[in-house]
Amino acid sequence: MIYIVPNGGLCNRMRVIHSAFLLSEHIKETVKVFWIKDKGLNCNFSDIFSPIESEYLKIIESNKLESYFLYSGSIINFYIPNLFHKLYFSRVFTDRNNQIRSLKINQFDFTKLKKYNRVLISTCEDFYSIYNSYNIFKPVTELQVIIDREIKHFNSSTIGIHIRRTDNSWSIENSPIGMFKFKMQEEIRLKIDTMFFLATDDVKIKEELIMEFPNRIISFDRKLDRNSEKGIKDAAVELYTLASTSKIYGSYWSSFSEIAAKLFDAQLETITLNNNS
Repeated sequence: MIYIVPNGGLCNRMRVIHSAFLLSEHIKETVKVFWIKDKGLNCNFSDIFSPIESEYLKIIESNKLESYFLYSGSIINFYIPNLFHKLYFSRVFTDRNNQIRSLKINQFDFTKLKKYNRVLISTCEDFYSIYNSYNIFKPVTELQVIIDREIKHFNSSTIGIHIRRTDNSWSIENSPIGMFKFKMQEEIRLKIDTMFFLATDDVKIKEELIMEFPNRIISFDRKLDRNSEKGIKDAAVELYTLASTSKIYGSYWSSFSEIAAKLFDAQLETITLNNNS
């Protein structure tokens, strides 16, 4: 059996679960996904999404004991989980030393893992992608009501803007605010009634753009706290509202921009200095 632990924030976990779903459908065997609450995402899967319809994919909201032993070993837990992994699992794959990414680059066939008794994949990467449709994820009714309410503020010319900041140095260095402003000005020149839905984790940037583009910025007043249930729920609302625009200008090295575009197949243009994304 294959056990999968999605790591990181909301969108990183969504792409891991998406891979787990596709893998389980391909091998037609049970794949167990263990959803672990931590300070980077302190919210249950079931508080964000409705159950995923699948015969083979099982999402388990981990208890404290499961969480302890399924986490990768570190100084904090005295590397004890690593010993458990070595004794219990036939094969273990993690993001340590870019292992998962290297396997993807070398086109490793993850379906072959079904021959092993127990396999652990602990990652924030999309390790198995046959197609990009993310329609397996359905927000719970409570959140969908809020998403629908936010979308009502859109006009037919609303474009999504996602500016990632805080702890993402890659986005900060490669997606400068000036390039976003240039693209926004271009869109207004093309269509005078253009509006923008702004998703950002930087309050100062939100204030700056509201001042510079008066009466054109729509935003969701979210709680910026990954270590709270409300913070994660608000992030999901913002993600799906951003995804509901027809075109997104996104940030470099941001899974939030990437997944927002994939949810409803929006056009994504990544703002980057190197022009390769």
